[in-house]
Amino acid sequence: EVIKTKTYYKLLLIQTFSIPAFVLISSIFVSFGEGKGLSSEVLVAGVSIASLFQVAGRFIISAISDRISSKNSMALVFVITIISIVILTFSEGYVYVVCFWLLSFAYGGSAATIPSLTTDYFGVKNAGVIVSLVLIGMGVSSICTPLVAKAVGENTSFIVAGIAAVVGILLVFSLPKKQK
Repeated sequence: EVIKTKTYYKLLLIQTFSIPAFVLISSIFVSFGEGKGLSSEVLVAGVSIASLFQVAGRFIISAISDRISSKNSMALVFVITIISIVILTFSEGYVYVVCFWLLSFAYGGSAATIPSLTTDYFGVKNAGVIVSLVLIGMGVSSICTPLVAKAVGENTSFIVAGIAAVVGILLVFSLPKKQK
């Protein structure tokens, strides 16, 4: 029943478009950061600290979700991603690292929010299977993002990740009101 609805495909695409920026940057963070004037020691430390931001995003964004709704929290994740990817594209030095931390925070937040967003629309009955169907988007994105990045080049892939985030926020706003 779920896969026969437009809402399912919107949620699948929201999941798909929520992670390209993080997947892209995490794979080239150190090599690209060296070109932005940072030492490998600072960049490796930045990766370690990014893990803490991912965890913080899971807790903070999901706590915010309880107050402003999972739909609005998912929109917030995309706003953070869009702002971070734009600034990161043009940044130098430590601003580059801070933007990566923000992307990590948003990535963690999306991971924590998508299950509740899914249950908002389809309820808790069979939630494990339904959320797993939505999480197929994570696998698709994890496989396709590096392929797209390789095909278009590192600099253009930032633009592609930004466009994916814009499409994602538009999909969030296109979701219907909660269903029964």
